[in-house]
Amino acid sequence: MSEALLLSQHLKFLRRHLITLPANYRSFDSNRAAILYFTLSTLDVLGKLEEEVDAELREKLIEWIYRLQLKSDSVSFIRIMGFCAPPAPHFGFLDTGCSVLGGIKINPTIQDQGSSCPSKDFYVSQYNLAHHWQRPHMVPHSVGFPQLLARTMPWVQDCLAMRHAGHWPFETHSNRLKNRNLLEVFEDPSDGSVILWSVNELSTRKRLLEFRLNRLRDEEFDEWKIVSYDRDEDQESYNSERTKITERNWNTSTENEISMSEEQFIHNHSSNNPKYCRTLDVSTALLELRSYKSAGERCRILARSEKELYLCDPENNTVSTLFHHHIHSLSFIPYMNDEIVFLDDVGRIWYGEMGENFIQVKCGYDIESVAGSDHPRLIYAADKDGVHLVDLRVGVSDGNLLYTVPEYDDTSRNSYHFQYKGAFEKERIHQLYSLPDVPQMLLICTSKKFVLVDERMRGLICLESSHSIYHGGHHVTSAPPIRDTNQNGTIYPIFILQHTIHPDVQTFSLYRHLDGTIWSSLASIKRLQEPRSAVAFYREQPKYNIRIPRLAERFLFGSGPTRAISFLNTDTDSDNEKLFLFRMMDDGSLWYEQISIQNDQHLSEKMLWRGASKMKDIIDANTLDLTRSDNVHSDSRQQKVNIFDVEPDIGTSENLFLNSSAGALQPLDTHPENNYPEPEIVRDVADEQLFSKIVLQGWDRYFY
Repeated sequence: MSEALLLSQHLKFLRRHLITLPANYRSFDSNRAAILYFTLSTLDVLGKLEEEVDAELREKLIEWIYRLQLKSDSVSFIRIMGFCAPPAPHFGFLDTGCSVLGGIKINPTIQDQGSSCPSKDFYVSQYNLAHHWQRPHMVPHSVGFPQLLARTMPWVQDCLAMRHAGHWPFETHSNRLKNRNLLEVFEDPSDGSVILWSVNELSTRKRLLEFRLNRLRDEEFDEWKIVSYDRDEDQESYNSERTKITERNWNTSTENEISMSEEQFIHNHSSNNPKYCRTLDVSTALLELRSYKSAGERCRILARSEKELYLCDPENNTVSTLFHHHIHSLSFIPYMNDEIVFLDDVGRIWYGEMGENFIQVKCGYDIESVAGSDHPRLIYAADKDGVHLVDLRVGVSDGNLLYTVPEYDDTSRNSYHFQYKGAFEKERIHQLYSLPDVPQMLLICTSKKFVLVDERMRGLICLESSHSIYHGGHHVTSAPPIRDTNQNGTIYPIFILQHTIHPDVQTFSLYRHLDGTIWSSLASIKRLQEPRSAVAFYREQPKYNIRIPRLAERFLFGSGPTRAISFLNTDTDSDNEKLFLFRMMDDGSLWYEQISIQNDQHLSEKMLWRGASKMKDIIDANTLDLTRSDNVHSDSRQQKVNIFDVEPDIGTSENLFLNSSAGALQPLDTHPENNYPEPEIVRDVADEQLFSKIVLQGWDRYFY
């Protein structure tokens, strides 16, 4: 060897790598493996490999290399941890939608224990963590199908809007849909009472409904019922600690053990009974409900409308106007219980204590969304391209940008011969949401991705996941965090409500590891099932012996998509933690379902029989009263209903036993809901009965 190579210095440099590499580093394994490969290759070139690496060190390095590989405990196969996302934007041209081996980190809670420590404990996958830990049940999932709680139409019959179910008026502005969520559930910790507030979307949205809920506890399945406000009458059922679900045989659906009078009230209210519901009317149509409880006071509702911001107290029948202009992007300021921050319709930031004068923040940015941060006087403020930390006291950005939308997608995996800048539409920020209990973590919803960032590490991304939701959804929220007792981590279920362009509810979950520095995604994003999903399931399963008419499916199981969601976590004991999702459908009906992270596969059959029994009760309780409600607000006179003599469709014969006065099944029927006349069979049809006058005048019938 030539002395010009400074062999001794090279060997000294390489020895340092050999000494330090087989250790528990807090960085990516691929980097360490590359350094080791460089070290061993260089020693081999210098002819010093056998001299520097003895048998003991060689065995140690080989063992360490094997631990870098993702393998099962039995070493029978190599398990590659991949994250399967929805179809990537631009048909996957720049993003494969799969992060294979891209987010593998060392578990900070596990010490280096040699070969005795399995890889699934030693490593942490940032994507598809539930599969890595082989715990698919830890992904928050629904226990059974959604269950019906109540139908709110009886309390809004006098204030129905001129709108067909499932349709938004074409002139609806995007600001009227952003953060639109007219449902809120709250449990008062002082007395344990549970209150639900809702606003029917088919009404004029000027009436707030309040219900008292009672939970019927059970080790396996819990139920919710609406109870009377007369505490003396319902004291026994109100005490949820002593209320139990009666034992019944879930493997049969022939016995109706539920009281028909109670089910009749729950599923088909016969009158507007103030004993079970409090109503409160406001001046303008509402868009969003938020529960607000000040120290030492009862819970009230912060209601955002199209023109004003209200503080509602249904118990005392009072409405206080807090702000006299339309606002959006409303957020509470953490650690300041009575302060809120919001944007008005022209993008100006306001903040202050409720009941006092709000302060306008003079900010030079074109802000479109705000959220509270971990600092009581710093807020997250986003324009379409970036997220600022704005100081409310001076109105300027505090330090560097927290996040900036890239000019174009990451092209590091593509050829450098091509330039992709400007090839596709640039991402845009649509929503900001700070996670509960950890306001320093911010979830940024762009048109293509969900991005999780940490306020303390500006410019860096903790987690990133692609999605296919149009504009990132209209309403983004998180359920109360769920404690994972196995790994001492915390699960944050994220739910996205979409009102237009394939309206539905989608969900994914984030996992915060014990030390709080590493975040993972449990599984890919998925759509939640609707109440009508149960109908499709039981119709295909004849063993449950349920006949579900098409008309009953249309009007009894949540007509239209989900329009509002809310959550309730009633147990403080982490070993018996139960989370409930409440939802309001487009027709105003209220439903609930239990969310679990436990392995409940052994309860699946019992759960299905229980759901079949409840579905049969709903159909039986409404068979005699089922009528069409295509246009429930019509006041026109009764007209003769014509039924055309055509061959019936498959399945329509099932509906003949429902209500003979309902006439034929006509989806576009506009007759009043009640008192239908007897149908008349029509065999000879004139043109005027099939076509409008406009069509007939513009069409020469004898031309063809």
